Amino acid sequence: MRLESEVKISIIMAVNKKHEFIEKAIDSILLQTFKEFEFLIIINGDYENLIPFLEKYKLKDKRIKIYRSDIKQLQYNLNFGIDKAQSNIIARMDSDDISLPSRLEKQYNYLLENNIDILGTDFYYIDKDDRVINKKNFVEFKNEEIRRKLYYHCVFCHPTLMYKKQVVLDVGGYCFGKVAEDWDLFLRLLRNKNIVFGNLNERLFKYRIHDLQMSSLNIKLNFFNISFLYFRELFYQKNINLLKGGILYLIFFICTPFYVKLKKIRERNLE
Repeated sequence: MRLESEVKISIIMAVNKKHEFIEKAIDSILLQTFKEFEFLIIINGDYENLIPFLEKYKLKDKRIKIYRSDIKQLQYNLNFGIDKAQSNIIARMDSDDISLPSRLEKQYNYLLENNIDILGTDFYYIDKDDRVINKKNFVEFKNEEIRRKLYYHCVFCHPTLMYKKQVVLDVGGYCFGKVAEDWDLFLRLLRNKNIVFGNLNERLFKYRIHDLQMSSLNIKLNFFNISFLYFRELFYQKNINLLKGGILYLIFFICTPFYVKLKKIRERNLE
């Protein structure tokens, strides 16, 4: 049995249903080259199927810790996980994605060596059958570049993130509604000039595109919420550059049907 002092990373994953991708997601964490972690899985639905399934995993690997939550909002359950985490280093994981074997090791070392507070990575897009359908290459890796881009665009893939727990707690954790909880967090972190952002220039993650993800209605709601967040931050930060994001996502909100159609055509062409 591992000692609590050996926990250097706390991985947080919220899950609300047992689906076909969850085993690959869990296995991708348990097979990491970096071993000194705890894996916090927050169940917020489908208890009848998820609890027996996850308990079998827990018997095989004591690093897994299972918690039950009756509140189904993602941001609440991420905060719940952060509160339970033993380590000051948090890694995100989603239940339908895959972390490549060296993800934790490379992120952890890079984050500490460069004194970064919030660190993402490049990633692959995969389909429901694990086939790579596209590659994501961020061009913003340094703090200054990321801060400039955040004025109108997000340069992080949320489930790839590794961050310092206290930095996120100091801004109040995850706070915003049903969608766009990651954008809300990034924009509030942007207020603090001392926070250091970074992206690792290496694909260490596989982000899955599948039919269970956002509906067209939720995409429209997401665009509206993101636009609101930028206008809110314009008020708080008094930085006119944030107006770019507010206007851009308001246009996306108005043009959502056209955007969704183009997105579907693009995804078909990538298959």
